[in-house]
Amino acid sequence: MIPALGAPVDDANEDARAIVGIVIELVPVVLAVVAVVQVWRAGVVPRAFGWIPAIALALCVVPALVQYAVFATPAFATGDAILAYGSVLILCRTVALVGLGVVAIVAGLQARAAASGVPVYPPADA
Repeated sequence: MIPALGAPVDDANEDARAIVGIVIELVPVVLAVVAVVQVWRAGVVPRAFGWIPAIALALCVVPALVQYAVFATPAFATGDAILAYGSVLILCRTVALVGLGVVAIVAGLQARAAASGVPVYPPADA
């Protein structure tokens, strides 16, 4: 599919390029939704952290969808607005990925501590 994106745009391949672009954008979203559902159904994440993957998915998907709605209007389709919103998209994705990683580490430490019975961070007076 990638060579279709590099081909020069003409009437013969315009539809193919659009389809390839949409597929390239949708495949990661579909895989992320499947992963969120599988994590939720498996019950391997502590209950307090169960919705964190869904929140991270929303931070990645919702701003991208809003982008299509906002920039469809000519008033918002200026260069500065697009650049600013691109920065917001990058920030949302970074917060989602880093936040998901931090929460995964904390949840893993809590699960290990609960299973072993040894506190991860013992009290200072012990």
